[in-house]
Amino acid sequence: MKLTAPEVSAAGNGGTKSDFDVAFATFERLADVIAGYQSRVAQANFEFGKALAEAKAALDHGQFLKFLRDPRVGIEPRTAERLM
Repeated sequence: MKLTAPEVSAAGNGGTKSDFDVAFATFERLADVIAGYQSRVAQANFEFGKALAEAKAALDHGQFLKFLRDPRVGIEPRTAERLM
């Protein structure tokens, strides 16, 4: 989603960038940064879920919850379910 600035006249400030223009440019840049992170988080969650599903399939019955409690994994069972 691209933000659009409302019409602002530069005549009153000699054609220099107003505080609004600077703030708007900052918000545009931050929106792009956030969108990039959202994409990376979605991909990481997908890969995380695949790894969890692989672990669950490889473990004997009842061992998956112990695996989730391992300090190196350390996630709640419900979180694991949502990721898978």
